[in-house]
Amino acid sequence: MHSCIVQISHYFRFRGLCNNFGYVVMLSAAHDILKQEESDNSTQPVSHNTTNQFDCNPISTGTILLADILPALVIKITAAFFMHKILYNIRFVLIVLFAAGALIIVSISKVIALSIFGVVCASISAGFGEITMLQLTSFYEKYTVSAWSSGTGAASLLGALSYAGLTSLLKLSPRTAILILLFIPVLQVISYIMVGASQTAAKHREYQQISSHIVLIRR
Repeated sequence: MHSCIVQISHYFRFRGLCNNFGYVVMLSAAHDILKQEESDNSTQPVSHNTTNQFDCNPISTGTILLADILPALVIKITAAFFMHKILYNIRFVLIVLFAAGALIIVSISKVIALSIFGVVCASISAGFGEITMLQLTSFYEKYTVSAWSSGTGAASLLGALSYAGLTSLLKLSPRTAILILLFIPVLQVISYIMVGASQTAAKHREYQQISSHIVLIRR
């Protein structure tokens, strides 16, 4: 029993880490994504303003930040209207596809619009994954919520550190660094297969009807 609790706890913690990893990487790489696209599309040498200590892009970095936040926010707001109609296995496939697609698109894109679309895919994956995993916690004990929360918190640190390490310490280009991080969606698939998550548990869960009896309390 204890080993099962530990396994499930580690699974939710790991899924929280993987779910928000790409989301955090896109935030960390926001400036580099725009900078590399501008350098690829420019036919003239880029002139830097020597009187200004800030290295700015023609398109605001806020564009990437909005693309990384708004889609996930929209999903969280509207999920209650359609999420229950989608099987957990299908949700998981969509989460992995959007996560992998985001990293691939951003790493190979040479057009700013396509790079922004890749960031949107990462946001969709994170938002979809968060709703799905939080719903899954209802089939397990309450410790899974804490495990999931700790995993998403770790993603904020490890995601930023991994990108900084690849680009600053190993001197890799932003494209190469983002492409290397493609192993995260692969780990998601492996963890899902090893644990045998969700849909089986969801099929065998019986819902208890809430009593319609109303108790009136008089003051």
